[in-house]
Amino acid sequence: MEFINEYLDWDVLIKSSLDQEPQNTMQLIDVEGLVVAGMGGSGIVGDVLYVESLNQLEKPLIVVKNSRLPRYVSKRWLLLAISYSGNTTETLRVVREAFERGVKVCVVASGGSLLKIAVEKGLPYFKVASGRTPRTSFPALLIGSLKLLKSLGIVTYVSKYDIIDKLMRKEELLKAASDIASFISSNTPVFISDSEYYPLALRAKNEFNENAKVLGKVEVYPEGFHNDIVGWEVPKEGLTALIFRRSGDKAMDFLINYLTNLSIKTYTLTLDGEFIPNVIKWSQVLGVASVIHALQRNINPRETKSIQLYKEFIEKETV
Repeated sequence: MEFINEYLDWDVLIKSSLDQEPQNTMQLIDVEGLVVAGMGGSGIVGDVLYVESLNQLEKPLIVVKNSRLPRYVSKRWLLLAISYSGNTTETLRVVREAFERGVKVCVVASGGSLLKIAVEKGLPYFKVASGRTPRTSFPALLIGSLKLLKSLGIVTYVSKYDIIDKLMRKEELLKAASDIASFISSNTPVFISDSEYYPLALRAKNEFNENAKVLGKVEVYPEGFHNDIVGWEVPKEGLTALIFRRSGDKAMDFLINYLTNLSIKTYTLTLDGEFIPNVIKWSQVLGVASVIHALQRNINPRETKSIQLYKEFIEKETV
């Protein structure tokens, strides 16, 4: 399969994920807090769940993107461990620490050690489709996490019609992605969002890092009005700003006008409707854009040599 098709088939991936059910589920009524552990794209699933939790949960949700469980996490908490491969070293370390403390654990993975642990210990789990590149499996990891948490009585989730209907048709998707790739061109992209859409801005940066081998930066506003905005005052060569703007966001309009007056090239993506369908929709567009950007420069978008080098290093350190 051509790598770009792992993004273009998201409608099929989403439907199959929505049709699948979690295993070993139960109703948890005494959970005091939720920890979501994951690295890379799995970590961004945690960021999305954090934003969603602000309006859904009456208990804290924290995201762990390292190998340590916070000290205050006790046996009355729930750990959601997400790893596409099921072999992410940092996430496995967090799971082991959770077991030592008696913390409840549930799992989202396609296989590997994490899924094996879940099956052997009878833990609640959701098995996502295997045989894909982890970063192109983002919607399956997110939907699987939401369905698993729903089955445990923690959250609700968006209906499949909201998610699938929000996706662009192929021709529209390729046009939008090509426009973004052309806009970024040989420049360094700065992805700008408000705090709610930070996970989408981070996802965009990571896609261009991994697929296009491009450096990038994320700025989050209104916090950025107290620091990042000053960095634009001195003219910058080779920077472009791709801005995620919710309809009616006057503060973001102010920023766009400010950057435009400084002769900074800006590209605005307007976000309407529900948060999770928007994140999935634009993650698909930006994923395709990053692949197109790579192919235009004769770069292999699938290969991530440096990540593999790190994984080999950290596995040796763990032994």
